[in-house]
This record gives sequence, structure tokens and C-alpha cells, in this order.
Amino acid sequence: MNGPIDQRYIDLQEAALYLGLSPKTLYEWVAKGNMPAYKLGRVWRFDIEELDQFVHQRSTCYNPDLSRSAAGLRRKGYDNADKPRPKAQDMVV
Repeated sequence: MNGPIDQRYIDLQEAALYLGLSPKTLYEWVAKGNMPAYKLGRVWRFDIEELDQFVHQRSTCYNPDLSRSAAGLRRKGYDNADKPRPKAQDMVV
């Protein structure tokens, strides 16, 4: 087939490459029902639009103000967790 269906669906190897995953990981996600996929005969197929939606729904934006280290320090009571530490040459001994 050389129509819209070929362009819309990709196989497991292509989907793993597209998502930046190993084929084994992707297959495990499919087996657990965590990834939208269709089995046509013996081959798993993935709808590119559904893969994009899957990634978009499960992604987060990086916010340096909410980084794990700063948030952890704030939880421990350090109010200055986001401020840069003084350099050694600036410290008075």
C-alpha cells in the first residue's frame, strides 16, 4: 500500500525510534496496555497521531524554579534554596 494508511501507521521498530525508546520497552508497554497500539496479523502498528497524544498527555515542562533539589531544600526549611551559594573567595574566615 502506498496511501494515507502507510503514512499514518508505523511498526514497532519505527515507533520505538520515533519515541526514543528501545523496542523491548515499547513492546512491554503495549503488553501492559499502557500504549495505544493495534495488532494486524503478527505485526504491531502504531498510529502516529496517537503516539503524539500519548507523549503530550504524559509530558511535563521543565521549570528550573521547581527543580527537585530546590524543592527538596525548601521542604527541609531552607528558604534560600533558590539563591546561588556564595563563592569560596567571598567567604570571610
